[in-house]
Amino acid sequence: MRALPMTVGLIAVILASTSAQAQMVCGQHTDVISKLKNNYEEQPVGMGLSTDGGLIEIYSSENGTWTILITRPSGVACLVVAGDSWEELKSAVPALGKSY
Repeated sequence: MRALPMTVGLIAVILASTSAQAQMVCGQHTDVISKLKNNYEEQPVGMGLSTDGGLIEIYSSENGTWTILITRPSGVACLVVAGDSWEELKSAVPALGKSY
């Protein structure tokens, strides 16, 4: 169960490190994820709810690009951060909701 708090903590650090002066790229959730799929071939690899009700999603592609978005209850999604060299790690802890 250590993976979940570490993941939530990592996302909190990423969100906190986003510069207040940086202009966020936002749009309707369906439009944003369509662009991630069509332009970068990114697919969802993880998601969770933030304490303020936002949906945090992580997208990545086979060629290593990745994006983290936050979607507000209104349906507006904003890119938090994006990059490359994404690597999927095998977890020693089973994913929540899955039995092995």
